Amino acid sequence: MHYLMSVDNVRQVHNGRGNPQGNYYPSNEFDAIFSEVWGELHRRNDKLFPNESAIKDSAIYKASPLHKLTRKQEDAKNRIISCVENAMNQKEKQIIFIDGEAGTGKTVLNSSAFYELLCRTEKQDAKDFKCYMIVNHKEQVKVYADIFKKLGIEEKYGKVVSKASPFLNQHKEDDSIDVAFIDEAHLLFTQGNQGYRGKNQLDDIVKKAKIAVVMLLNLKTIITTDWKVISLFQDGSVHLTVTPYRIMTIVLAALVCVLATLFYRRFQYDRVKQLFHRQKLARMLLENGWYESESTQDSGFFKDLPATTKKEKITYFPKLYYHMEHGLLYIRTEITLGKYQDQLLHLEKKLETGLYCELVSKELKDSYVEYVLLYDTIANRITINEVQAEHGSLRLMKNVWWEYDKLPHMLIAGGTGGGKTYFILTIIEALLRSNAVMYILDPKNADLADLSVVMPEVWYKKDDITACIDRFYDGMMARSEAMKLMENYRTGENYAYLGLSPHFLIFDEYVAFMEMLTTKENAAVLNKLKQIVMLGRQAGYFLILACQRPDAKYLGDGIRDQFNFRVALGRMSELGYSMMFGEVDKDFFLKQIKGRGYVDTGNSVISEFYTPLVPKGHDFLKEIGRLSQNRQR
Repeated sequence: MHYLMSVDNVRQVHNGRGNPQGNYYPSNEFDAIFSEVWGELHRRNDKLFPNESAIKDSAIYKASPLHKLTRKQEDAKNRIISCVENAMNQKEKQIIFIDGEAGTGKTVLNSSAFYELLCRTEKQDAKDFKCYMIVNHKEQVKVYADIFKKLGIEEKYGKVVSKASPFLNQHKEDDSIDVAFIDEAHLLFTQGNQGYRGKNQLDDIVKKAKIAVVMLLNLKTIITTDWKVISLFQDGSVHLTVTPYRIMTIVLAALVCVLATLFYRRFQYDRVKQLFHRQKLARMLLENGWYESESTQDSGFFKDLPATTKKEKITYFPKLYYHMEHGLLYIRTEITLGKYQDQLLHLEKKLETGLYCELVSKELKDSYVEYVLLYDTIANRITINEVQAEHGSLRLMKNVWWEYDKLPHMLIAGGTGGGKTYFILTIIEALLRSNAVMYILDPKNADLADLSVVMPEVWYKKDDITACIDRFYDGMMARSEAMKLMENYRTGENYAYLGLSPHFLIFDEYVAFMEMLTTKENAAVLNKLKQIVMLGRQAGYFLILACQRPDAKYLGDGIRDQFNFRVALGRMSELGYSMMFGEVDKDFFLKQIKGRGYVDTGNSVISEFYTPLVPKGHDFLKEIGRLSQNRQR
């Protein structure tokens, strides 16, 4: 009967005994025996006896009151019915809770108790007995209704299954019922809606019923109330109490929110940024009119009527590809020799300002041009401990390397307070961790001159500086000759291939020093520096030159063009940027951030730059002294 009730073709089953199940058979053998019998019946008539698995998957079967209950379920059902009968006899208000987590069998227990109670009432011929099943879900209402229709309950008692709102609307204040089975009562703490104008559905249902069987997901979820007065609300408001359960719930909810935020920040933030970027790129093409279209007559819905409006149809739209990877934006646009080719070939300014990014590179390839931009530059800033000098490169940002073996010589410019001195000291500290040899010149006898107490080859007097430049030049020329005589020398290979160490001439306040010299001395120094920047790469002799403004007066004869790596820090004028980077189509912005500026890594693309962060209290003199002593050991 249990199975047959779950068959769609069976309209009604006749059962007058309720669900009295016991050990009338070997219970350990029943399932196998029944499956064999049902399988044979299915073979003979698959309409009346569908496949057993289909029956077990049906909603009616899962909520059926004819399930064989466990011992605990059976005891609970008997207690519920006993409490209901006692309360009815004594004519007193009673609230019964069915508490349990999801999957513990509350629905089957609720269905079985409801059906058993109606069966017992029928035997007692209690015609005025009013018992209802209140369910919040529309689908579950239909399941219960189908069950009780097949069992003949609706034929005897009318419609006994209803949603909360229709039930309350059909039963006015003076229309009370005997028993209300409330399924998933924790979902009924609701305010007024279109079908219900009260304040709380559960409270109103309990008030209309003499006995309420309330099924909850978990009893601890119900608010603390005075059930003696049968009211969930007092003075129109909910009174909550602080319990360990609620505290833990709030803490867990807050933790979930924090984890969700961190997850979004870590894995989804860039995805949202990509959506905004794509939207801006599409708008750029549309608003600038970089597409071709034609006007067509729109006939509208009625094809036989003359066209009244014109409709624009896009016939050509430029192909624009967008990709984000490792903090870089790769934007490619197709080059088709069309009318918009010039615009698409010079998008760098629009992309930088519109996407708030910095151009890293621009490369023209076969049939397309690729723009590579850094969209979150400051996020790529590193600390002084992360600055590395290895394999002929010096790491200055996560994505910025000075490849001095390939692109030798660095030019640093910047006004007072721009972070130029700290940047030079950071470079010195990083080079000391490698095998580099350094010569430091500070004609103003400022911060760099203080290094003379902890390391050799630090000079600040004019004659000493001139002599150091001469020694540096002579060393370069001598190494160039010696390299050719080495056994493993090969044409085209540099100093690193022969296992030699690089030499760096770090020259601060270069312009100030040149102004100290006579015309003859100026020419001699300028000639030596020219030879160094022209010939130094092969021999491993590199020049790091710093000044406030790279005036052509002191960097003439093409010397300035030989500095492949250029950094401009702090506030600079348009003329200063022009001296530093040449005439470029670039908008320079000032941000009040220490160590912020612009860089050209040697590919003629100017990008935003941030010098490595120096922790507060970092003692350059002490750290450089320690590294210098370790070298001498």
